[in-house]
Amino acid sequence: MIHEDFVHPQPEQCLSLTTGFNVASRIFWASLLPLHSPGSPGRNEQYCNCVRSKKPDLQFKHLQERLHDLNYMLDGLPPELRQWAAKRDEEELDDLDDQQRRILHSQYESMRANIHVSHLWLQSIVADQIDALRDREPSSSQVDPVDSTARDRWPEREDTCCQLLHILHGIPEIYLEPNGHHLTYKVRDVAVTLLACPFDSQHDVARRALGYLREFTDILSRLDGSETINTLSLQSWVDTGRKNGKIG
Repeated sequence: MIHEDFVHPQPEQCLSLTTGFNVASRIFWASLLPLHSPGSPGRNEQYCNCVRSKKPDLQFKHLQERLHDLNYMLDGLPPELRQWAAKRDEEELDDLDDQQRRILHSQYESMRANIHVSHLWLQSIVADQIDALRDREPSSSQVDPVDSTARDRWPEREDTCCQLLHILHGIPEIYLEPNGHHLTYKVRDVAVTLLACPFDSQHDVARRALGYLREFTDILSRLDGSETINTLSLQSWVDTGRKNGKIG
């Protein structure tokens, strides 16, 4: 824990904050390339993007593998960073005073928000790429041999949105805000997929999607508001340059 005038060493019984950074890095890696254990051979031969862009069947297989890896890569997270994490009993950390315990808890919660929002956001992006590939190659059985429809795939989209709402409602906004506007953009990217609900407006599925949209709108209105307040006092380099007579 870094303070103004000293560095407090990481307690041995405490989860290292570096763990959150490492997990977040692996999530982004898994959205692009396979995650292999050290020393293990690759599952399949990997092709570069320039080759996959010319062979839709290879690209489809690659994206399906990315989505599969993303779905299950967080199963072994430490308790403090799990999606359903309960409040940690910081009383066990005898080396820390009350303020340090509160700071540590807030850091865990902010990391947990970043990890799981990013995880669901990347799943949504990969799913978008898969759908776009299906639309470009609608008659190709080599791309998707199952020939699924948007309605068939909707439960996956709905589940992603439900998990994201669970995260946003389960973590107090005071711990969401340190992640800044990047978190807001990710939430918005996932929420907008609900606008493409393939069911009639009177269908139960469409009504649920509308309810989710209202929930996201309410959350985003508050997160966007906090971001505006936090940036009102900031001067951009353009403003500073104009003030000094160097720009414009």
